[in-house]
Amino acid sequence: MSQSKDYSQIIRVDEEIIAKLKELNEPDEEIPFFDGLIHLYCQEAPMALNKLDKAMNQQDPLAVVHFSHKLKGLSRNLGLRRMAEICATIEHGTETLNTIEQRDLFEASRVELDQVIVALSQYLKPEAA
Repeated sequence: MSQSKDYSQIIRVDEEIIAKLKELNEPDEEIPFFDGLIHLYCQEAPMALNKLDKAMNQQDPLAVVHFSHKLKGLSRNLGLRRMAEICATIEHGTETLNTIEQRDLFEASRVELDQVIVALSQYLKPEAA
């Protein structure tokens, strides 16, 4: 890949952001605020990734930018730095990346999403899991 980057050097989950988000939990909430964010991410991120895949298959650069940007934002808001960085590279590389490079990054984002969902599940309260 001409835009090769070692994403393994980027932390997967920013614990400072996680801690700040957990502080937003209220003791009397049936479902803690942070758990709700995790559930929302686990619903929205795979859908955005599927739409990104479709956009790449249709070679629709505007849709690629849109869905990679959406996934980047969803990830960044939860402190998922590695996932956000992969998506940023896809988003900003629509005019410079070739199809193979885009697909490689998509595959990296798919693998990272699977790992992120597992990592996020560790933060859920047992009754919310």
